[in-house]
Amino acid sequence: MTFSKSTIISLAENVKRACFFAFLLTLMSIYSEITLADDWRDSVSAHLLEQWQAIGGTQSNADISFTTLSPQYTLPSCDQDVQIHVIRTLEPGRNGVELQCQQPYWSQSFAFELHVYHEVVALRRAVNSGNKINEDDIHLVKTDTGELTQGYFTLIDDVIGNVSKRNLRTGTLLSPDLIEPAILIERGQPITLRLNRPGIYIEMKGLALSAGSAGERIRVQNEQSGKRLYGVIVDSSIVQIQ
Repeated sequence: MTFSKSTIISLAENVKRACFFAFLLTLMSIYSEITLADDWRDSVSAHLLEQWQAIGGTQSNADISFTTLSPQYTLPSCDQDVQIHVIRTLEPGRNGVELQCQQPYWSQSFAFELHVYHEVVALRRAVNSGNKINEDDIHLVKTDTGELTQGYFTLIDDVIGNVSKRNLRTGTLLSPDLIEPAILIERGQPITLRLNRPGIYIEMKGLALSAGSAGERIRVQNEQSGKRLYGVIVDSSIVQIQ
């Protein structure tokens, strides 16, 4: 592949801009300074939320808490603005921050929690292992997603029709490891084989040689010819031949 000179120059400029933006973010993280208000937690929290927004987060559904510090904890006095350094890139959950003063010199490091709230899918009532989850079984609840290390669902439609992998209690926040797609076709089940290609549409009787869920590829057999093929499950009785 050959690039024109103007294209190469344009790509180089884009790389320069991207590197410069990353450099600015690093500087903001390491060398930012703040003037502490009467409640230093408010000042630091506001600054951290601004950094969260700068990397693509949203302040409206986020909050900061200093869970490792007692309510009575105070910072030493500082005659200048305090430097603030986030120890690593912000992410939901536990993070670290360092505050520094140059006059008089002191340095304080501590952990804080970045709470990011979303509406996620939870069980409205208990569901037993192997049971299919219906719309009436679930609803959306607002929660801190930083604590959901196994993942979560924000759309009810992504959960409806799936099967519980274990007994789940009322209020359980659903994650991918707790549910699985329902089996639509069982091994040995009579099915319809469908061949749908440009200019060709054929349906014929067949037999499922393995079980599977919607969208899964299974082995099937043409009842008339006895030929064994592979196809993708469309619904509880139809397999699309590949």
